[in-house]
Amino acid sequence: MTENEEQPDHEFDLAVSFAGEDREYVSEVVDAVKGEMKVFYDEDYLIEAWGEDGIEFFTNVYLNRAKYVAMFVSHQYADKMWTNIERRSALARAASQRSAYILPVRLDDTQLEGLLPTVIYLDARRLGIDGIISALRSKVSRTPPKPSNALLDGKVPRSQEAIEALMAERNGVWEYLLYAGLLKVNMDELEPKYHDFIMGYAPRNGRHIDRDEFLDFSQRAMASIRAIVDNFNVVLGPAVQERAFGKPGEPGDATRIVHLAEKFIAVYEDFMEWATDLRGTTCRTEGGAESLRALSNWANQPIEECRRFVENLVTEFDTLTERMDAGEHINLTMTVTLELDDAVSADFLRKLKQALEED
Repeated sequence: MTENEEQPDHEFDLAVSFAGEDREYVSEVVDAVKGEMKVFYDEDYLIEAWGEDGIEFFTNVYLNRAKYVAMFVSHQYADKMWTNIERRSALARAASQRSAYILPVRLDDTQLEGLLPTVIYLDARRLGIDGIISALRSKVSRTPPKPSNALLDGKVPRSQEAIEALMAERNGVWEYLLYAGLLKVNMDELEPKYHDFIMGYAPRNGRHIDRDEFLDFSQRAMASIRAIVDNFNVVLGPAVQERAFGKPGEPGDATRIVHLAEKFIAVYEDFMEWATDLRGTTCRTEGGAESLRALSNWANQPIEECRRFVENLVTEFDTLTERMDAGEHINLTMTVTLELDDAVSADFLRKLKQALEED
């Protein structure tokens, strides 16, 4: 039998197999889908099972009576007697059926004995409970999931309207799509300022530095950009990310994600404003002006690294929903390295020395 061939009628559209320790999670899934499909959930069939031989009863359910079995895999699941009975029955059915029968849902990293390593799992820690519910609806009904909002396509949002729709929906890996979307939209709004930066354009800011002030001014400017780098490292710290995106299996905090993205963009803009301020400062000597322009180049690497980070993040996260739906286990890490270029430092120090030696 192929996936497109009609399967015989079954009493249940779906049977769920799980360890008792995971009952609360599975119960929420069942409650969400049971109005749309007939589900075998043990507590709903206590009377039918009353007095029957348990091994015979559950073997029949998981071998013959269900169209699909959703298997919620955890370390507790692998160790239980009754789940082993359910699993063996489901595996026997799967061995005689070419189309998908067992739908494994990973609750932790447990490898389930007997299930082929090539069988694709869905990871509940990454998809979230709403993503698992949506996937079950789609699989059992054989209809593709339809986004509730036309602005949502499973990719990183590219507009404020799409961002707001994603925040309202909050399905699947919404936390990561939201973060990348906020960075993309807000960075795009700063493109005119970025183009001014790469042109070296800076309006005069009215500040004039005399020779006896020059060294002190330069030192303050260097301390300032180091403080911006330190702020950036705080924004992408692991503890900060965990509070925003949640631990594995936990939902993220939309307010914290928005705040995190705002701070990232604020630091990116700080680098450009720092360089613009230096370039807009006038000096009595040409050597002094050249050394300030050389110092402003310290912002080059951090600014370009911020842009590469956002571009790569959007590219990766655009495929995230599709890869998760395919059962791929993805370990997300968001890191960016900011450096104050040694070559830029050497050029500045050389020009600073020349400026201080000028008559």
